[in-house]
Amino acid sequence: MRLLLSMIVALLTTVVSVHPAKADTTVQVVITDNGFQPGVIRAALDEPLTIRVVNRGRHVHEFGIPDYRIYSANLGPGEVSTISFAPWMPGSFDIISDPSGENRPEFFARLIITQK
Repeated sequence: MRLLLSMIVALLTTVVSVHPAKADTTVQVVITDNGFQPGVIRAALDEPLTIRVVNRGRHVHEFGIPDYRIYSANLGPGEVSTISFAPWMPGSFDIISDPSGENRPEFFARLIITQK
């Protein structure tokens, strides 16, 4: 019985290959009453990306990447939002803060996605 179990385990380990998960890139973005820091985020195409957004300002702000249809909720002072996705389009994209939701961004930054 032990021999049979050992043979099954050996067979499964040769048939099933394990692929390591792609590393998640995490970037912290701070919003103040003067804009985003950093002003540019660089990431690789199809690689997991997590953006942790912290409002360190005294006013309500928002984080959005319109071309990716990504928008945080409005963030009050001290509030945090975490956004995770794998960019599927290469290029340079606006990052905005538009807490009014009226297509009048108060701040801009850039998201640059490049091929691996």
